[in-house]
Amino acid sequence: MPSRIVGVDVKTATATADAALVAHPCRLRGLIVAGGSSDGSVVFYDHASAASGTAILTIAVNANTNETLNIPDQGVYASNGVYADITNIDRVTVFFC
Repeated sequence: MPSRIVGVDVKTATATADAALVAHPCRLRGLIVAGGSSDGSVVFYDHASAASGTAILTIAVNANTNETLNIPDQGVYASNGVYADITNIDRVTVFFC
């Protein structure tokens, strides 16, 4: 009998500028942010296509550093999708399911 994989698939999405990262309901489970040449931030919105609606997470990043965040338990739920509003950030990668 074949073995079963238990749980849910975690997927990734990456952006280097403002972008819709996920266009459907999901749970944000973690992220990696690469800071740019000056201090920056990323604001994640519960929206599939724009930087509007409810901000579900904001993370600040110092210049030329990387920040990693593992979100515990079920993650942060976004009922419409996830849009990233990026300021002075080289790259952001999110993990979602």
